[in-house]
Amino acid sequence: MTEGSFTPENCVFCAELKEPSRFGSYYPTKWPYEDRIIWRGRHAWCVPGYGPQVFPYILLRTQRHVRSCSEVSGTEREDVFRCLEFLRTSGIYPSFGLTVFEHGGCDPLESCMEHFHLHVVDGSIDLARFVAPLNAEAREIRALSSFNLEGRYLLVGYYRGEGRIDARVVSGYRSASQFFRRALAALNGSIEWDWRTGMNPDLMLRVLRYFRPRIKPSGQGMRSVSTHTTVPSEKVERSPDPPESDSTAGVVR
Repeated sequence: MTEGSFTPENCVFCAELKEPSRFGSYYPTKWPYEDRIIWRGRHAWCVPGYGPQVFPYILLRTQRHVRSCSEVSGTEREDVFRCLEFLRTSGIYPSFGLTVFEHGGCDPLESCMEHFHLHVVDGSIDLARFVAPLNAEAREIRALSSFNLEGRYLLVGYYRGEGRIDARVVSGYRSASQFFRRALAALNGSIEWDWRTGMNPDLMLRVLRYFRPRIKPSGQGMRSVSTHTTVPSEKVERSPDPPESDSTAGVVR
């Protein structure tokens, strides 16, 4: 990692937040929507993950440019939990529970984005088993509780609501690049784990189409969608209907 690399000016996530349509320039083929933002609050937002290995696969990010979860403020974590609850109750995750993971304090030379983000997959996927042999520490993460870690770490946890993540953390572990994506590949019986290959673009589109069922892709009469403001709460039509929730306040359509 070079001196000064951790800056908003050269961060792909910050660039996408500032100009959401930029994602189309990263995508290997023509992206059929104006952007890919699913939900946006005051301090956090989420998008379909690039190079997904499973469905659904969503990335949750802070708006402020920080390196890891340990640097996220309590106010920002409150928004992170609002986004997690929105995703959990949206109906897209079959178990209505979420498995989240983070490669904390990672090195961008190892293909990691140096801007805090949680990977969010279905709660039925057990990734905690992969850190059990590494003397993982049990941690409970809440919005306003302290979560201080120095340097690099691995974090995997389960969110079922109730305002907390039941996590397992391995501190100071210099893992192989994309540790948990390698674990996902092992569970899937696959050799594909590197997000940079842009694998499974159809799964990205499935996620976005779930949250935007009434929007036609660009070039087919798509209406303009603002991604710079929070959309007032409204019921989203899906089939089958998920359980009702009041956490749709930030959904972008």
